[in-house]
Amino acid sequence: MVNEQTRKMSMSGTYELWIPIWVLVLLVAFFIYKVNFRREYANGQLSQYHRMLALGLALHNYKEIVGTFPPDIISKSSGEKLLSWRVIISEEMELTKPLPDYEDSEKWNSPSNINLTNHLPYIYSYTRKSDSDHCDDQQQQGMSDIIGVKNQNGGWNGEGSDHNSVLYLNGKVVICVGVSEPDKVPWTKPLDYSQSELIEKLKQDEKSSSKSIRYALYDDGYVDKAPFRWELRKSE
Repeated sequence: MVNEQTRKMSMSGTYELWIPIWVLVLLVAFFIYKVNFRREYANGQLSQYHRMLALGLALHNYKEIVGTFPPDIISKSSGEKLLSWRVIISEEMELTKPLPDYEDSEKWNSPSNINLTNHLPYIYSYTRKSDSDHCDDQQQQGMSDIIGVKNQNGGWNGEGSDHNSVLYLNGKVVICVGVSEPDKVPWTKPLDYSQSELIEKLKQDEKSSSKSIRYALYDDGYVDKAPFRWELRKSE
């Protein structure tokens, strides 16, 4: 008859065996995801929705390491915003091609950074073979259709002081939105929506059949499609 101590040792060994198996499963799943992601991008099938999912994964990986979502690049002397957080996260993503050389002490549209601005990483680029003219135009202008959402102090929505208000879309904290063609911004420009600006956009969308805000990326990594219910309330 197996005694209690032997049974516990057996169960402990089983748990220890399952841990590396689950880690291996997750690694394989992530590898398959990256392979499929590359294939979809190469075939011009990468939608805004899937790009925002990939961005959410990159943002959360960054936060796990650093403790916060990526900041804008600012001038150490003046405190002026020079380059967008999109530049930082693009450098962190394994799937992106190396960025051109740039000066992080100069503004996004300076002569030293013009090559960077014109180099649009795939994560911000809408690609579809049937719309190649549009893609070429977007790539040339370096325009991003993904925009961050910031609180009243300029930090990420949902982060920072407990006194900050938090904007919720469909009951979740929104950190980025996917926008339509007219609302795109230069991807290196440190330009995002404030909470009030996003609310105004959503109010306009309620009266229009053509939506400015198409998707929302939440702080849990989930991506949701319009329409949205919004609520601004104090941080919990």
